Amino acid sequence: PDAFLKKIADDNAAAPGTHVVAGSVRPAEIGRWKARHPGVKLPNDLLGFLKRSNGIRFHVATASPIGSAARLLPLREIGTATSMLYQDQEEEDEALPGSWLALSDDAAGEQFLVLDVRKRLYLDVDPADPEEAQEIGERFEEALDWLFARYLDV
Repeated sequence: PDAFLKKIADDNAAAPGTHVVAGSVRPAEIGRWKARHPGVKLPNDLLGFLKRSNGIRFHVATASPIGSAARLLPLREIGTATSMLYQDQEEEDEALPGSWLALSDDAAGEQFLVLDVRKRLYLDVDPADPEEAQEIGERFEEALDWLFARYLDV
């Protein structure tokens, strides 16, 4: 996490406003999220990161529908992968497991970081072919490596 956040700080030092890092998640927000998602326990390493940064906007762009190229979602927006990947589409794919939570949003809608809370596994999911989800790893650090390669190592 330190190297990930340092890269963001370095990018912002070179070009101010490239990325926006939110502050720490508040305990009240954690309580509200747990109340909305009873029985769902997020991994401690993910919660630890959210306590450092409760959301990140990568490559801020006002013309983008989400205000940036991509986002690591703040806790309040973390919800089922089905609702994030297929938002308002009528032909929403109900086949996605209910244990899949979307952790990122991508302006191009191409790839999403998903956490399978049942298996405790981070996944790279393409909404066009979710059955072919690629395993990223069991630790949030591995998910950060995926985010780094996708949005920071450009």
